[in-house]
Amino acid sequence: MATTSELLTANLHDVFGNSDPESRRAAIERTFAPDVAFARLRTILAEAQQS
Repeated sequence: MATTSELLTANLHDVFGNSDPESRRAAIERTFAPDVAFARLRTILAEAQQS
């Protein structure tokens, strides 16, 4: 199992720092869990204020 540091580094360099679509997709599949969800703090806060 990868460490937190390894996952953060892979996410930064292999996913967000990668402009090649095929290589980026492979990095996403290696790095993220199949059920990963992206959450934006601003969106979460806005939804909480509306409730």
